[in-house]
Amino acid sequence: MPLNSILSNTPSRVPDAAPARVVQPRLQILPASQPVLLHAATTPAPAAAQDVRVQWKGSEGVIVTFTDKKSGEVVRQIPPEQVLSVARFIRQRLDEEAASKDRTQS
Repeated sequence: MPLNSILSNTPSRVPDAAPARVVQPRLQILPASQPVLLHAATTPAPAAAQDVRVQWKGSEGVIVTFTDKKSGEVVRQIPPEQVLSVARFIRQRLDEEAASKDRTQS
């Protein structure tokens, strides 16, 4: 008995797919006279040189922080502080709006 009277129960034939074409990236070689500068943040520190801290901060949720063992500097934070700042701002506005509704209803 078919599940749907409009559709048949027999599987439809899928045509054989053509093999995908793989594009190899080209290596760009810069002249020796042109220096290449790398930003420190693009080169991650080795895992042994980092401390990882996971925290639960109430309404902000889980925050993972990677810090450099030597300097104590935060190398990376997930979610970033900017995102947390926006979330705090939105939470504050929603709380203010809820409080003003409560005052007008009383």
